[in-house]
Amino acid sequence: VCAPISLHVPATPQTINSINEDLISLMPKNGVLVDAARHEVVDEDSIISVFQKRPDLGYISDVGFNKMDELREKIGPDQMKKQLIVTPKKMGAQTVESNVKAGLAAAKQIATYFKDGSAVHQVNGKDR
Repeated sequence: VCAPISLHVPATPQTINSINEDLISLMPKNGVLVDAARHEVVDEDSIISVFQKRPDLGYISDVGFNKMDELREKIGPDQMKKQLIVTPKKMGAQTVESNVKAGLAAAKQIATYFKDGSAVHQVNGKDR
């Protein structure tokens, strides 16, 4: 049984390091913290501290983990493999090429709308 908690918040003064040892320690047995937010939201020192006391917890991050060496040293490589999953940082939609293509497509759609009244790419609103 797994009790996941998924994070999807921006990094603001109110959220930076807001997920700390006090909160992580409250997770239920076999809980998994999924960080799909910003790297700065989860306090990595807290992850390290709690993982030493709670080998039942897990952390999955798609935003990186900077203290891998320290975590490996504190809980060992085998335990680390059980508790930590970090996906490679990848922002495929944020390449120069994709941003240029998206900008050009948007410009063409706007021009077509003003020229012909075509709203074929409209996402919501009245039917076309």
